[in-house]
Amino acid sequence: MERWSIFIDIEGFSALWEHDVQVLRSLADLMEGIYQIGCQCYPNSPDRIFAHQLGDGFIIVSDFGSESLEVPIAISVALMRHVGAGGRFASAAVTTGGFADIASFYPPSIRNAIVEGGRVPMGSGILTVFPVMGTALIRAYGLNRKAPRGSLLAIKRSDQPRIPACFLVQPHHESDTVLVDWIHSESALVSRLQAGAGLRAPEARQLERAVLGYCNNHHPPTAWRENTIKFLSVTQDT
Repeated sequence: MERWSIFIDIEGFSALWEHDVQVLRSLADLMEGIYQIGCQCYPNSPDRIFAHQLGDGFIIVSDFGSESLEVPIAISVALMRHVGAGGRFASAAVTTGGFADIASFYPPSIRNAIVEGGRVPMGSGILTVFPVMGTALIRAYGLNRKAPRGSLLAIKRSDQPRIPACFLVQPHHESDTVLVDWIHSESALVSRLQAGAGLRAPEARQLERAVLGYCNNHHPPTAWRENTIKFLSVTQDT
């Protein structure tokens, strides 16, 4: 069975980068949340996770596959709430695929020069390499880009039977996805992850207010605002 994977990144990062220091804090929140979940909740095989930063996002991959997608959805929900508590937002996609070390395909000049941490000296400069690749990354990243704009958690519609009933979903037919309401879904596993990893666990009304505040203060594209409010069932008079 293929391993599950999550691609999660910070929404509006490039637009906010130059004038909003909070977006950097949100990236730090996301990074810390992943680290704490890995250390405190899933430290050992067969449950351990592997995470790699890609710009303002991360790919998170399981050690083994599972029939249910409860764990990656719960991790995504916990992380999106943790980031959302700071007033900035993430989007995520959950899918499955393979993931492997591809360093053996590097040219000999690179393999012989590579040092710890994927760094390759180039005189007094440096080249950094990303020695893992596979469909787990390609599919998750692609699904995140295919999904409608917004702070949304997307899953392929064909994977809907693998989603536990505790997660509220709505279909988006144009992208052939279902979108998880990460604000209002109630999951015992999400609660355990939040407590075990020490993540912020804002109430739904707090997150709704944060979404509306973000829309009013930062003026994201109309489609972003409309999709986020619609698929997260945000009450606009909250």
